[in-house]
Amino acid sequence: MTRIPITLASAAGLALASQATATTMTSTQVVPFDYNPAFTAAFPTFEKFDTMGGLRKLTGVTLSYDQTISFDITAEQNTPVDITAGNFFADILYISFHQLGPSDDGGGEGEGEGEGEGQFPLLGGDEGGGVPFLGPGAAGTLISPALGATDGLNGAGEDFYAESFNSGMFNFTSVNNAADGQSVLDAFTGLGQLETVLAGLTEIFGGYNTDPGFPMLDPNNPPQMPSDFPPFIDPFYGVFVGVNNIRHQGTITATYEFQVIPAPASIALLSIGTLCATRRRR
Repeated sequence: MTRIPITLASAAGLALASQATATTMTSTQVVPFDYNPAFTAAFPTFEKFDTMGGLRKLTGVTLSYDQTISFDITAEQNTPVDITAGNFFADILYISFHQLGPSDDGGGEGEGEGEGEGQFPLLGGDEGGGVPFLGPGAAGTLISPALGATDGLNGAGEDFYAESFNSGMFNFTSVNNAADGQSVLDAFTGLGQLETVLAGLTEIFGGYNTDPGFPMLDPNNPPQMPSDFPPFIDPFYGVFVGVNNIRHQGTITATYEFQVIPAPASIALLSIGTLCATRRRR
């Protein structure tokens, strides 16, 4: 019988080969979310991925958002002339952000500041500790109503317009792995729960297609409005657009892709067992 010697080096090679054949598996959790009106935000909480002391490694995180965005719109003018339908327009967009963990401050000059400031107080900028975040979706609408000359009454009359907007259900999916999205994997790895912040900001663009023909106005003698007309604090003529009752709701399906790595003790036993079996065949 031909004897085939096995060396320690070849046994080590078997151990390395065993490590290279780590099993890839997935696990899924579905997390519902809905805005808390007190904060204009939602706070989805996820179970983190436990590496079990290094026996598992997170290699991918896929976040699938099934969601709706809704809000109420008002428009009211304080001019003495009628504005015809299609002349004044306002393009209203709500943009959502999902911050994967709380920031260590509420400031910074990065994303989340500017026109939407105050709607997303927990989203820090570059000084927010480097917390990763995603943009899971945006929705909006264009209004161009007819508005009669001001009647001096707030929230009613021919000079007032109201509309409710609902995007309907739509999906956004974010796929993250070590090549593109390692910071997301790091955020989801650990023990316990990951508390996140889902909120956003509103952008409004608008104007007139043609000059409505407003009369000349003296800024030192602005239009006289009743004292209970709080939206009209600007001394000049114009249309005041409001976005209220913002609501972002749905579910987030988080899928973890991970590898199960054989424990070092098991690898050592595998090598010894192979060595013993070879010796018995001699």
